[in-house]
Formats: sequence, structure tokens, C-alpha cells
Amino acid sequence: MRTEIVNFEDLTDSREMMSAKEPNFIVIFIYLILIIFLAALIWMYFGEIDITVRATGILRPAASISVVRNINGGEIVELNYYEGKVVTEGDLLYQIDSTVLETQLSAFYKERDRVKSELENLKTLVESINKEKNLFSIENSEYYNRYMIYEYELEQLALEYRQAEKRFLREQQLSPSSTTESRLEELQAVYNISRINYQRYQSETLVRLNDEISNKENSLLQLEAQCKDLESRIELNNVKAPIDGSVQVYYELNKGDYMPAGIEVLRIIPDRSSEYRMEIMVANKDISQIETGQKIRYRFLALPYREYGVLEGEILKISKDAFATQENPNMSYRVEASINGIVLYDKKGKPTQVKPGMIAECSIVIRQKKILYYVLEKLNFLS
Repeated sequence: MRTEIVNFEDLTDSREMMSAKEPNFIVIFIYLILIIFLAALIWMYFGEIDITVRATGILRPAASISVVRNINGGEIVELNYYEGKVVTEGDLLYQIDSTVLETQLSAFYKERDRVKSELENLKTLVESINKEKNLFSIENSEYYNRYMIYEYELEQLALEYRQAEKRFLREQQLSPSSTTESRLEELQAVYNISRINYQRYQSETLVRLNDEISNKENSLLQLEAQCKDLESRIELNNVKAPIDGSVQVYYELNKGDYMPAGIEVLRIIPDRSSEYRMEIMVANKDISQIETGQKIRYRFLALPYREYGVLEGEILKISKDAFATQENPNMSYRVEASINGIVLYDKKGKPTQVKPGMIAECSIVIRQKKILYYVLEKLNFLS
């Protein structure tokens, strides 16, 4: 095989190619790539990305939903609610017949007033005895006469005491020949007994009266408690709206129907559309990273975020302990968060309002990290 050797000087085309300059568009392209790379590097160094914890939340009214249960069974005499009715706190929803309770209450009122009057009279009687003066008017014949009887009996005992004293002193002044020792002892015993009876009568009367007063006071307390109980039961028969909101009927009834005790009649949904809270269940493994004040983004499952976007809020409260529910058997923490706004707009600008009970995917921003470090960590260049 023959090999032909060619001198370099004879290679005119190759030499021209080697000495030729590269085209301008290639230089521009290379510099453009370098600039883009440097810009991306600078952006990743100074830019930050949100590191989030994901959890599921459900939208709740800020004010709790109020459940109305019937306490006393009875016939409905007035019915003022229906599905969707807007009510104000204090509005009468329905009324249960209270005729029997009102009759009982009237009887208790009369008995209470009677006992109260007797108690006042007994205290006045004690005061009359202490002051030794009848403080009752003749119109109050019962207690006027009661004091007069006390006064008469006291005077009788005083008279017996004075007479016994006189007999004893007179007998004592006689000469020994005119009386005997046994006679003196007998008169002295009568004198002592009459004196004791006289002195004891007032104190015993006051003790009896104070016992009566104590019994009347106990009776009055019992009657007051019974009256309050009946008043409370009658008031419970007039069922009123505990909060402002819209009625959600659970038990359909009509006027004249019997309403059993203990049933859940209706609920009142707070009509405060601008005051909502997000109730979020955070997994046990993530709770150590959660703090109050952290920002949250909400993506509602019923409103795709690519079309409607997201709403934002921040953490307000974190439960002190974990718990499990039937829906979520794993131990989780309940987190309450605010929501800034209640309206989302689609791409056409049509507004849609979020509603209580809607479920959202919650992204809780726990910290921010530089994009460059984040990318390097994902590429395993940083631990």
C-alpha cells in the first residue's frame, strides 16, 4: 500500500478554516447562555422559596353553630320558625303550653307570700316581747291577741310569784312558836318555783318563737327555690334564638303537635359571612414546626385553584393536646386559623363565595429557604 505525504503548506483550505473567525451569532448565543446562567444563579441565591407543611382544613363560622334542644315536653301553642328563616338573638322560635306550670307557680306564690307574712309577724312579736309593748295593730287580730295572751300569762305568773313571796316573808317573820320549820320550807319551795316559772316564761316563749322563725325561714327558702324552678321551666317553654343567624330545621312540627323533651329541634347557623375560621387537623409529626402567626394558603377542593386561585390566612390557636376522631383515627392537633376574604374569582371574573363546611388543602408556611440551597439539597450536593 502506498502512502502519500502532503506538506502542510499545500493544505490551503484547512489553513483558511483554522484561521477563519467564528460567526457573530455563535458568540452572541454563548454570551446569552452565560448571562442567563449567571442571572439564574443570582436569582436562586437571593430568591427564597416557602417551605410548607400540608394539612386538611374545614371552613367553620367564627361564632359556633347553636343547637336548639327542647327541654320540657308539651303541646306547641306557637310556632315562629321555618327552614332558612333569618332570626335575631332573642326572637321567639316556639312556645310550649305552660298552663299547668303557671297554675302551680301561682299556688306557690300565694304560699310564699303567706309564709313571708307570718315570718314578719313572728319577728314583730319577738320585738314586742323584748320591748314589753304590743306593736301590732288591732286589725292584725291573730298576732295582736297572741301578744295579749302572752302578756296576760306573764302577769299571772308575776302575780303568783309576788303572792308566794309575800306569804313566805310573812311566815318568816312569825315567832318560832307561831310556825314550823316544815311550813317555812313549804312556802319557800312554792316561792322559788313561782319565781323560776315567772323568769323562765319569757325566755321559753322567745325560744319557741325563734324556732318558729327558723322553720318559717327554711320553708321560705324552699318555696323561693320552687318558684324559681317553675319560673325557669316556664321560661324554657318560651324557646328563643340564642344568636343571630339562619334556621336549619331538624325536626318538622306543627302548631298543636306534642314536642318530646330532649330532641334536637333546629340549628342556627351564624349569619356572619365575613367572620369565618379554618379548622385544620395537623399531623403529629408536623406539629413541632407549627407556631401562631404563621401564614397559610388555602386551596378549596370544590374550587380548583388553577381556575379560582387561593385564599390566605394565619394561625390563631393551637390545641394543647392531640386527639383522634372517627373520621381521623390518627392522633392529630386541632389548629384554628383566620381567612382573609370569603370570595374567589374564576378566570372570567365571576365571584364565588366560600361556605361553611367546605374542605381546603392548607399549606402552612413554616420557614423560607434560598432557592439555590433548596436546589442543591434536592441534587444531594448539600446535606
